[in-house]
Amino acid sequence: QTMPLPVGTPMGPKTGFKSLFEDAADNLDIVKDQIRVAGRMGATGMVVHLVDMKQTEAYASLVLYAREHAPGLKIAFENTYDKSKKFPTAAEFMVAFKEIAEKVAGKDPLALNNLGLLLDTAHYNLSGEDPLVSAYTIAGELDDIAKTYGMDKKDLLWELHINQNIGPIGFFTGFSP
Repeated sequence: QTMPLPVGTPMGPKTGFKSLFEDAADNLDIVKDQIRVAGRMGATGMVVHLVDMKQTEAYASLVLYAREHAPGLKIAFENTYDKSKKFPTAAEFMVAFKEIAEKVAGKDPLALNNLGLLLDTAHYNLSGEDPLVSAYTIAGELDDIAKTYGMDKKDLLWELHINQNIGPIGFFTGFSP
C-alpha cells in the first residue's frame, strides 16, 4: 500500500514563517528536508507549486535530490499562480515543466521516474483559459515528453484536480513581499 503525501511550498524563515505560499525554489534546504522525511515515511508523491517559471534549474534539483534520497518519491509540480499572482496558461506552464524534464534527463535520466505533474483545472479557469483547452494542451505536451524520453505519459501525470469552477473566484494570495 502506498501513501501520497501532498506537500505544498514551504513556509520559510524569510517571512518569519507567516506566509503560506513560499516558492520552493527559494527554499531548497527546507524542501530537501521535506523530501527526506517523505521518503522515510514511504510517501509516493510530494506536490511542489511551480511559481517561478524561470527557476527550472532549482526545481530540477529537487527531482534529482528525490532520486538520491527518496527514490520512490515523485515530485509533482502543480500549475498555480506565480509570484506576481498571475495564473500562467497551460502552454506557459508546460514550457517550464519541459525545461525541468530536460535538465533532469541531462543529469540523470532515471530521475525522470521522480518527476510528475499535478494538473489543477480550476487554476486554468482563473487564468482566463478554458480548462478543457488547457487539459488538451497539457496532454499533448506530456505525449511529447513521454515519447522523447521513452516513458508512458500516465507516469508523468501524478494527480488531477477537477472542479466545477466556471468563473473567477476569490482566493488567498499568501505570497510574502
